[in-house]
Amino acid sequence: MTINPQIEAEWARLRYPFDQYQRYRDVKEVVDLIQTVRPDRPVRILDVGGSPTAWKFLPEYSVTTANLSVSEAISLQTDGTRLACKDESFDVVITVDTLEHLPEALRPAFLDELMRVAADYIIITGPFANDYNEFGEATLNEYIVNAFHAHHQFLQEHLQNGLPSLELCRHQLTAAGAENIAVPSGYMVYWLPLMVIKVSLMQVWQGADYSADLDALYNSQRYWADHRLPSYRHLVVAAKHSADNPLLVAVEQHFSQNTPDYAPDFSSIVAMWQAITWQRALKARDMEIAVLRKQVEGYKSGRVMRLLTALHNLLSVFRK
Repeated sequence: MTINPQIEAEWARLRYPFDQYQRYRDVKEVVDLIQTVRPDRPVRILDVGGSPTAWKFLPEYSVTTANLSVSEAISLQTDGTRLACKDESFDVVITVDTLEHLPEALRPAFLDELMRVAADYIIITGPFANDYNEFGEATLNEYIVNAFHAHHQFLQEHLQNGLPSLELCRHQLTAAGAENIAVPSGYMVYWLPLMVIKVSLMQVWQGADYSADLDALYNSQRYWADHRLPSYRHLVVAAKHSADNPLLVAVEQHFSQNTPDYAPDFSSIVAMWQAITWQRALKARDMEIAVLRKQVEGYKSGRVMRLLTALHNLLSVFRK
């Protein structure tokens, strides 16, 4: 049976870790809205601090990935605080969970470069400083250290650099003439326990498969419910020109209209986990039954009986 490539690609995206899926799905939702107001051509996107994941979520757009690292997946090797790009050379400039990996002193220059290179819009997503996030990251870090006796590289960078200030980020954009909005994303009440569950799965057999199943179920059913406070992440969208301010209103309405009025109880997530556990257990049982059936077929075919007869005859010779 031939699988529709679009369905196959969407299934692959749903199996991304929920924390990655949320941030890139958020960006795609905004880019799709931008595209509707300029349908003449696909918008040109620069992903600063980018990775191949952007291409997976934005396959219909022209995306240039810029990063200091060198790899085939990076289109442009450059420093985010001194981008090797001309002024206003991209319609949209995005940066996904990057600010928190920069020392605090470099963040203003980084934001200035995003503004310089963007012709129209800037999209910034990532964790910002608040009491919930500081507690959550410290708790997760402690769990990882106790479980693996090692630090998680990216989380350690968060703790060392400190999370950026949402207020300072938005103030800098506003001061540069870019009106902006901030949408909460990554409901902290869900984020922390899910991260702990996913870390614990790294220690069990077939844990990666369990984890991907949980991600697919959560991403398909809880994506919109995650856009509420307290949130681990915020999605900041800025428009450089006042004529584009109506799009900011459209983005706010888009997220508010799709987000349910209340967050589902966490017991629903536990139910998801139990369903996946049972699914895996049943799959293991089916595999065991298949092995037993092959053994039974072996008995029926007489291979085992012939082997037993041969062993009996051999023992008879030794007894003589």
